[in-house]
Amino acid sequence: MASFESPERSDSAMPLHRTRMADLAYERIRELIIVGDLPIGSRLIETQLAQEFGTSRAPVREAIRRLVEDGLIEERPHHGATVKVLDAAAIIDLYNVRLALETMTIRLATLRGMSTDRLRELVALMDEAAQKGDTMLVARHELDFHAEICQHSGNQLAIELFRSLGGRLLMAVALDNTSHQDLLGVAAEHEPLLAAIESGDDRRAAEEMRLHILSTVGDLLARLNGNPLDLLDYPQNA
Repeated sequence: MASFESPERSDSAMPLHRTRMADLAYERIRELIIVGDLPIGSRLIETQLAQEFGTSRAPVREAIRRLVEDGLIEERPHHGATVKVLDAAAIIDLYNVRLALETMTIRLATLRGMSTDRLRELVALMDEAAQKGDTMLVARHELDFHAEICQHSGNQLAIELFRSLGGRLLMAVALDNTSHQDLLGVAAEHEPLLAAIESGDDRRAAEEMRLHILSTVGDLLARLNGNPLDLLDYPQNA
């Protein structure tokens, strides 16, 4: 594995250097969690990660602190840092927030006359990844699709909130996509969102987003022994 070490710098540059190293460690550990190389519940050992990354423990410790804030890692007395379990209760909390946040951002983006050109590119990328059977890549493009809508909402607080949830959303979306017998269906599920945005009808767009978010999460919750009816607006007859 490539080392994170950078060329030697002067003492005055060390704080920036350490910050950069922490950023790299953060991105690498986050990636390992999201793709499943650091499975849910696994313990993070600072010395082992530092050795693997070719750095000291300080950047790893800072990266872990940031990942705790992101909700991907939890620290417990006598257990250290472990990858947080994404159980049914966590999915319900996350998706209830997602429902409120994304129905708002798609309304704002629609009212602002958002172009769907980039969204259509991302749908095509989802389709390509699905044909290769790459569940994680499908999830990445799907999250980018939703982030694009959020970005065009123009609401800076919503953009910051969505970004802070990114890691958890990606893990949840990847888990959700495993409910699909055919990954090719994931890309097609985004077509109604495109049509709604292009119609300029913000309330129609919000309803399509609500239906989209709820469309498969029930199956995911059932696999996790959760109750989909704990989700706001979940169809009673589903």
